[in-house]
Amino acid sequence: MIDKLDSTTEQKDSPSNPKLRTTAKPNQRWGNWRFNAENLTLGFQHPRHNWATELDLERTNTPAGLLDAIFQTVGGRPDWVFTPKDKADLLLALERRLARTSGEGGPL
Repeated sequence: MIDKLDSTTEQKDSPSNPKLRTTAKPNQRWGNWRFNAENLTLGFQHPRHNWATELDLERTNTPAGLLDAIFQTVGGRPDWVFTPKDKADLLLALERRLARTSGEGGPL
């Protein structure tokens, strides 16, 4: 699965290429994370605080870039920002998203 994310592989669901748009359900959720099929982001809205962030999946098209984005998004934040469930939900969303992009796994 990972080798299909390198920068030499054409992205299968890039918004810049209408023929390759994702078939993911718009606004699909994993806990507090929401997949935005329009711009290929995973957005997080904190349930109790006025705070949100997003992870741009189109720009993270290499394994190193994805890992960096994950650590930049959740790393070093206070415990009240991302609960262990929020972190697990992010990994589940990425697993489903990457499995779909590489042609493996079930529906998003």
